[in-house]
Amino acid sequence: MIGMTTNGDRRQSKADQNSGTFLAMAALMFVGGGLLMLVAIVLPQAMGLVAVVFGFFLMGLLHYVIWGRWLSRMPIKDDEETD
Repeated sequence: MIGMTTNGDRRQSKADQNSGTFLAMAALMFVGGGLLMLVAIVLPQAMGLVAVVFGFFLMGLLHYVIWGRWLSRMPIKDDEETD
């Protein structure tokens, strides 16, 4: 039949899924940046708030990366069962 697909046809490769996610995130960042520029034109004080929020985000990101690298290098110890 025309228009019918099998399960194999509906499955997307990992690269296709990742490219779709990247495209959606890029579009979201573009729209968000445009709205932020409009807010900055109307309310110049809003850029100070954005700078503070962005600073906290960067500190959280740095903390996540540092702790993640440190914890990923630690060996995982299995619990030893005692009799």
